[in-house]
Amino acid sequence: MRRLVFASLAALTGLGAVLLAMRVVMAAPTNEDVAQRFNRKNKIYEQLREMLIEDREIRQIAPWGVRTTTLPLGRMPPVAELPLERYQEYLALLSDIGATGMLRSDGDDPRTCILVWASGWAGNTAHVSVCWSGRDAPASTSTASSRFSRSSLGGRWYVERDDQ
Repeated sequence: MRRLVFASLAALTGLGAVLLAMRVVMAAPTNEDVAQRFNRKNKIYEQLREMLIEDREIRQIAPWGVRTTTLPLGRMPPVAELPLERYQEYLALLSDIGATGMLRSDGDDPRTCILVWASGWAGNTAHVSVCWSGRDAPASTSTASSRFSRSSLGGRWYVERDDQ
């Protein structure tokens, strides 16, 4: 009986250690880390934003596919709005900056966000994105009543996070 108890405690301790290690490894990058990466690879962020502005019908791009104004559910290219080669170019650039996807709002001067970190599943997810606003970037904010916090990267670029 004692062996079973000790074996169970050892298994639970091991599982706890693995979960703790995963939490540390999967921790969200700090705003400073995101800013440093953004400053080193700024031209790629700008290129991705310009590409998404040119591709007016595209709303979201990720490794699982694209969403467009006519395809609200994701689909793998090629699609009428995005040739396979262009999709692969997006993925290569996203990979170069360690990002996992990007999206844009509607309009001529859309808000674009590049997802640089995500964790969780279903209703328990957290995200960190580098965003560009057609208007001035929001002032750095973080309030107890808001799910989001924002930190300026200069110009119209900012970090947006919902991992608070």
